[in-house]
This record gives sequence, structure tokens and C-alpha cells, in this order.
Amino acid sequence: MLVDLVGTEDVLLRQHLASAIAYCCAWGSNCKMFGRLGAITPLVQYMADEDPDVHRTTALALYHLSQNPFNCITMHEGGVVTFLLKAVSTKDYKLQEAAAGCLANIRKLALEAETVHLIRTKPASSDEDVN
Repeated sequence: MLVDLVGTEDVLLRQHLASAIAYCCAWGSNCKMFGRLGAITPLVQYMADEDPDVHRTTALALYHLSQNPFNCITMHEGGVVTFLLKAVSTKDYKLQEAAAGCLANIRKLALEAETVHLIRTKPASSDEDVN
């Protein structure tokens, strides 16, 4: 399976592997399974690679993987935000778009979590307080 290959040091394989993972996320529960099988953390590490083609395909894979909330958590914990912020400032339009989409999904999850937290911690109002 593709997940078994994510630990590779081969730059060309990383590029094509990230692309394959990105496109496989569209089918069935692949997106969720890639996260469960541990593909996220090695992919985040691909963003530290020097090759811009690896950055582009990895950002695309991370964008598609970020459709799953649990994957967003793993990405955030893996330190992907710093890499994505750098990626949105590049001249590579496809890299910018994928990085921005991934950041948007991570931020959306954070906002939803914050909203739930605020709702749960909000004190219950009573009719007696109105008078």
C-alpha cells in the first residue's frame, strides 16, 4: 500500500507518492485511512525537503487529507502550519492554492472547536437574573 512507502528518502518517489495520495483521497474512506495508517506525519516532513516539486505535490496531498478533521489535528501537531505559511508566499500558484486550502481547513476545525468550547463553558442564564 502507498502508506508503506511514505518513509522513503527518494525525492522523485516522494513527489509521485504525494501526488498519488492526493488523488486517492477522493475515493471511499481513503482520506481517513491514510490518517489512521500514519501517512500524515511523514508527509508533513516532506515539506522540509528542498525540492519545489515535492512541496507542490505534498501540499496538494495535505490539502486533500485535511478534509478529515482528525488528519487536521495530526497535521497541526506535526508542525505543518509553519511550512504552509511559507508555501502561500511562493510564486508557485498551485502550491499557494493547496497550502491555503489546507490552512483554511485546519483553521475551520479550530474555529469549530473554539465555538463548542465557548458554548459548553457559557453559564446558563436564568429568568431570575432578568429582573
